[in-house]
Amino acid sequence: MEGTKDGGRGLLGTAATVTIVVLVAVVVVLGVVYVRAPRLTPVRVGQAAPDFTVSQLDPSQMTGTTATLSHEPRPLVLFFLDTRWPGAIAYAHSAEIVYRRTFRGGLNMVAVMLDDDLARARAFRVAQQLTFTVVSDPHAAVVGKSYGVPRAPEAYLVDPKGQVAAVFTDRLDWTDPPTREAIEKYLRPGAW
Repeated sequence: MEGTKDGGRGLLGTAATVTIVVLVAVVVVLGVVYVRAPRLTPVRVGQAAPDFTVSQLDPSQMTGTTATLSHEPRPLVLFFLDTRWPGAIAYAHSAEIVYRRTFRGGLNMVAVMLDDDLARARAFRVAQQLTFTVVSDPHAAVVGKSYGVPRAPEAYLVDPKGQVAAVFTDRLDWTDPPTREAIEKYLRPGAW
């Protein structure tokens, strides 16, 4: 009889081990799916891009003029940036390259700086030689009501009709073919 009892415990031990291994595998798979899944944003493809009015971050003035995101008949890349985020310099540099290559093709670009230190944000703009429109909205106090408060660089491609055509929630690689294709279809031919 003792052999039966030990044998039963062996089977229970094996079943418990298998159950634990299966649970760990499920957690790992769910973790990988979660990490690879695009971050959800309040504004989705196909929606009208929410309008907002904030201060323009003019490096030559201590107080910026007002800037409104208006739905003009040209494509727009709207992105959020904070100088404290890792990779902010590379992200801004990449955006500037795209803008310089495409603005003659009709692309407009607006960066929303989320920094609470306006002097640091202005210095960043000057140091990175950003020529596109840069606005300031510390902690996303205004734009956060409609776009949420990004914790990492996030960009929206807005078509000429004011509709969100693409949402980029990863570190945007401006040389990535799908990104280029998304932008190019709204530009005049040969603009890239």
